[in-house]
Amino acid sequence: MKVLFFQRVPALFRKEFFEQLNTKIDVFLATGTPSENENMKCFEEVSIKKHLKSEINYHLGDRVSYDSNWKKFVEDIEPDVVVITPTPRMLSNYLLIKHCKKKGIPVIGWGMGEMPNRAGFKRDLHAKIQRTLVAQLDGVACYSSTAKSYYQSLGVNSLTVAHNSIDTNKAIEDLDVVKSYDEDKLSEITEALGVDMSKRRLVYLGRIIPSKRLDKLVESLANVENVQLIVVGGGAEDYVESIRRLAQNNNVDILFVGHKSGVELAEVMHLAEMFVLPSLGGLAINHAMSFELPCIVSQGDGTERDLVTDDVNGYIFESENFDDLRQVLLKALKKDSFEEMGAASRSVIKNKVNINLMVEAMEKFLRSHSNVSNK
Repeated sequence: MKVLFFQRVPALFRKEFFEQLNTKIDVFLATGTPSENENMKCFEEVSIKKHLKSEINYHLGDRVSYDSNWKKFVEDIEPDVVVITPTPRMLSNYLLIKHCKKKGIPVIGWGMGEMPNRAGFKRDLHAKIQRTLVAQLDGVACYSSTAKSYYQSLGVNSLTVAHNSIDTNKAIEDLDVVKSYDEDKLSEITEALGVDMSKRRLVYLGRIIPSKRLDKLVESLANVENVQLIVVGGGAEDYVESIRRLAQNNNVDILFVGHKSGVELAEVMHLAEMFVLPSLGGLAINHAMSFELPCIVSQGDGTERDLVTDDVNGYIFESENFDDLRQVLLKALKKDSFEEMGAASRSVIKNKVNINLMVEAMEKFLRSHSNVSNK
């Protein structure tokens, strides 16, 4: 079965998904390049049937875009199914769907659902515009249960949930290596990093940039005693220094350990007790949970609700409400141990949300809509 995916950019976090899916079906992937205003990690090479480089034109300050090569790729490949991101902002989607319908090629959407933090008139208007697109699709594969409910509300009948995930297998393997260390080796690493094992240890993992709201996490921990905030990641030196000063002014013990990956990242995450994500996020949660960490996360696009259950393996606070974040932090820090919550996180990754199950769900859904049996 030949499946042609149209993705605006070849996002690095999608590379393993496409490669694993390609072991089940023939994956053809058409991607463009990010706009000049985007800072996104992308892949150049990927082990699939064929990676097609397209030309994406951006307009109106990047608010809308158009894939100039969509028709050529559809006609050249003659796919059994086409998969698009179901956004009306990609104007070529409308023409692509119309063309595929004439050719008898099913078109499937693959999407996150409703954008977070939209409300009122703006939310209603966007839903009406999006309905003009998704109503023409043969089905939608959804990132989350929340996304499924959203697309149902727009009139889509054929739906599945392929829980959004990254390849967490390597993180789990790295953590198992660290758990095999003897006490002397672990103590040596702890001392070298500067981790204070006498305190409750929270960890932030990600880029140190303003949009990640690390400053708000620091302020939410103001004057909270017996806590160390471990920051994993890099950023501009002046901004990192401003966060360091903010922590000092708020009596927050903060430890910057820099960028870590592989076993070194697993070492840091193993020494931490709980992961905190003060900004919107999705796949960062999966990553942290694979290290057996409970998570404090913000309300977002709904993927967090399939991952985190209050008082079971973490807590969800109201998006952009940092007073709520502080109250959640204080509640969590009253617990004597996070061990059971951490085990619950790993169980979710092992049994519910992982890349293997994501590939399985996507393959099954695509085959259910494929024209292969009709050829």
